[in-house]
Amino acid sequence: MKSRDLETSHLERDEDELRKRPGTPVDLQRILRALFRARHLILAAALTGAFLGVIAGPALYPSSYTSTVTIRFDGLPAMPGLPAPNYGSVNAYADGLYAEPVLMEVRRQLGDEVPASLEAIRKSIVMTADPQSGAIRAEVTAGSPEAARKFGDVLAKAFLDYQTEQLRARLDDAHRRLDEQLAIARLAHQRARIAWDNFRKEHGFDSIESEQGRIVAAAQLRTEAILAANEATSLENRVKTLRRELDRMPRLMVSQQQEAAPEATRLADLEAELAAKESRLTPAHPEVQALRRQAQMLRLRLNDGRAKTVSTQILGPNAERSTVAVALAEAESALAAARGRAEGLKRHAEMAEEKIASFSAVEGQALVLLANLNVQRELENRLEGERARVAAAILEPESGFMIIKPAHLPHAANPNKFRVIATVLVPILVTLLAVLVVLVRELRGFRVETPAELAYWADAPVIGATSWPNEPGCLEELIEGLDDFVPRARGEVLVVGASAWDAALSETIAARLGADWLADTKDEEVTEERGGGSELSLREGTAIEKRSSARLRAVHWGGESRGPSLRRAARLVDRVLVVVSSGAVSATDLLGLKRRLGRDHGVGLVVVNVPPHYQNGPDRVGEVAEFWAVG
Repeated sequence: MKSRDLETSHLERDEDELRKRPGTPVDLQRILRALFRARHLILAAALTGAFLGVIAGPALYPSSYTSTVTIRFDGLPAMPGLPAPNYGSVNAYADGLYAEPVLMEVRRQLGDEVPASLEAIRKSIVMTADPQSGAIRAEVTAGSPEAARKFGDVLAKAFLDYQTEQLRARLDDAHRRLDEQLAIARLAHQRARIAWDNFRKEHGFDSIESEQGRIVAAAQLRTEAILAANEATSLENRVKTLRRELDRMPRLMVSQQQEAAPEATRLADLEAELAAKESRLTPAHPEVQALRRQAQMLRLRLNDGRAKTVSTQILGPNAERSTVAVALAEAESALAAARGRAEGLKRHAEMAEEKIASFSAVEGQALVLLANLNVQRELENRLEGERARVAAAILEPESGFMIIKPAHLPHAANPNKFRVIATVLVPILVTLLAVLVVLVRELRGFRVETPAELAYWADAPVIGATSWPNEPGCLEELIEGLDDFVPRARGEVLVVGASAWDAALSETIAARLGADWLADTKDEEVTEERGGGSELSLREGTAIEKRSSARLRAVHWGGESRGPSLRRAARLVDRVLVVVSSGAVSATDLLGLKRRLGRDHGVGLVVVNVPPHYQNGPDRVGEVAEFWAVG
């Protein structure tokens, strides 16, 4: 964990250092100039890429057309030996669209109009199934509208043929199983027939039907005898009931009954006689008067209720008793007949039971054998019928599928975003490749050219930039451009060339830096001569004993461009100024510049031989004031 934390801290410190570096890794002006110089190449690459994109889009993603065919599953007829039809299994049947025989038939009929591999043909088919309606919808894709339509039609026909063959294969298998079952059933029927015949001969009866007929007849006779006895008993009860009723009834009964009042009769006679008298005599006649008074008196009696009523009855034979007597006679006659019939049926039933008594002992076994015989015979007949149905279905199998919507001719190609992407992406990639080639050619070896790049890779400020020595007069401009810092700078500056060629340039720059201000310096400079003509002696550890505290003092380094001597000299001065030619030093050399000098601070750069096209850029990068403030 500690080592990991240390690594993390080092990485964070390195990132902070990278963020603090002045300048930029690659100057944008340099990149833009390189791209501008290669503009014709990039434009040609873009046009070539556009042409290739127009060709590559259709080539990589050719046009495709989709047609749709719809098939409906109407169900399979129920067949013996096959599972019951299941309309919910339409998904399982629909997978037959991807079956290898179907795809091979499609490839055989369409040839080059479909992909060569079965897997590619399978990917060209998109199937959806609806278990509720039984509809199977297949979307097929091909390279042309006519090919897509033919693809859908051939696929649907091949699918129907495949399902028909699958059904025929299942029917063949069912027919074979039925043959095996029928052979077993025939053998079992034959064995049951032999067992029945042997049993029948052993017990001496022709057939169980005849014996069963006798049993049925005996049972019927017994039933009729019981019913006759019950009927006789019922008639006996009826006779007894009728006799009791007959004994309770009287022989005579009142046939007529009349009630009359004598006064009313007398009144009627008087009124009749009065009417006769009045028709012959006058009303004042004494006889008429007497009859009228008698009639009035009788009428008064009748009105007062004082008249007496006389009842008269006439007796005759009892008709209801006569009816009961007739019914009793009929019941007694029927009772006698029922008793005779019951006795006769009872005798016949007993005789029939005696005849079937010997068969009853083995009736149960006979019934078992006969039932087994019937079962085996029915099984054989049923299997023969089922085999005949399956054989007929094999000749003309019904797949249960029907094309309800044939494939249509597509009117337009399918939209393909990858084709558009390829058409657009190819020009972009070709253009980017051309740009990459230009940048690689520009940055090959990564020779640092601009002040911003030098400052970044050296991690040091650039205090000035000049096109000298290509333009000789520019050195004076460089020196004059430093007058905002150099007159006030103190201490010593060691001028070092980054390369052997830069060493000669650094000597000139060092001389020019001290030329204007060295004359005014009052302090003495103690140096010791060293081989090679250097102005700073480092032999035997001697160093500068006294530095100038009044003015800047520029010292040229004429020794090796790397090594301990350079590092010691760099540490003994206040600042080090490195002269670098534009495009002469790589970024890797600049990364090790401070390590080669042996110091992290007080290092600055002067860029010389700057190309004219970079002169408009900044000539100072980084903390220039901090560099001159050292000392």
